[in-house]
Amino acid sequence: MRCYRAAVAPDRRVPTLADVARHAGVHPATVSRTLSRPELVAPATRAAVLAAVEALGFEPNLPARQLARGRTDAIGVVVPDITNPYFAAIVRAVQRSAHDLDLAVLIADTDGDPAAEARALATLARQVDGIVAVTPTSEPDAGRVPVVQVNRRSRRTPSVVVDQRAVVDLALDHLAALGHRRIAVVRGPGTYWSAARRDRAVEQRAERTPRPKLRLDPIGPVPPTFAGGVDAFAAATQRSTAVVAFNDLQAAGLVVAAHRAGVAVPDACSVIGSDGLDIAAMTAPGLTTVAAPLDALGDIAVEQLGALLRGEAARGVVTLTPTLVERHSTAAPPRTR
Repeated sequence: MRCYRAAVAPDRRVPTLADVARHAGVHPATVSRTLSRPELVAPATRAAVLAAVEALGFEPNLPARQLARGRTDAIGVVVPDITNPYFAAIVRAVQRSAHDLDLAVLIADTDGDPAAEARALATLARQVDGIVAVTPTSEPDAGRVPVVQVNRRSRRTPSVVVDQRAVVDLALDHLAALGHRRIAVVRGPGTYWSAARRDRAVEQRAERTPRPKLRLDPIGPVPPTFAGGVDAFAAATQRSTAVVAFNDLQAAGLVVAAHRAGVAVPDACSVIGSDGLDIAAMTAPGLTTVAAPLDALGDIAVEQLGALLRGEAARGVVTLTPTLVERHSTAAPPRTR
């Protein structure tokens, strides 16, 4: 029977930064600098230090290194409702892009409460290097750390938004081309930046389109939820042959309410959503929707934040263009068939 000696003696102590310095023949500060800012160390010295690290099996103390650099290697994300698939999709994109930059992600859900949002920003600012604020209701102030905002155009911070006028035009152009002349438009929460921009786009569309050709009936404000869509159904379908929902969750609620009321979609009433969520393909019928580039919202936000963390200038406001995805919840109004 063979006997094997342990690779590391049980009483062997863990190598320290000072041990690495002695082994490499340099000052301990040089070892620290090599591990935290290698670009500041001469190539030959850097090679000697790294060789000593490998030879001794030295494992740097990551928290200590982060503290020395004044960095946490983490970013924060603030969202009003993580259970909303729209915000969850953006968070997923942020996490993926942050992973590519070796950054951890801390998430704060504020439940749509501005006071909770302010507290979350203040708390995260002490724990992260920067914040992606997916906050449609207020302009964030995180104090010492850089912020990039999603879903709200800002004069103070870089931001990534979807062109809300294009959302309105794509939805209304699609329904008008099908022959609809009276369309209900379900408004989003009055505190949302995107809802306010969309309301203005609807008003301007109504002003430049003579009423006999197209009549728009605003409904709400209505919560951007499935239940909100259910509750808005009666008012939205009272006189209109088509309904533009604020988002896909509302649109799904409208479709379900229509089914309960015995109103066929799209035979009796067309419904179009907004956001391009996975749920839009899961309803019966599948939802026609104006899809936002959700992955790009998260990816560009992290790209902007990464630039700020490197001391570079970010791109200011980045406006992304939505696209129309046609499914089976929209069709010509009954009288034109």
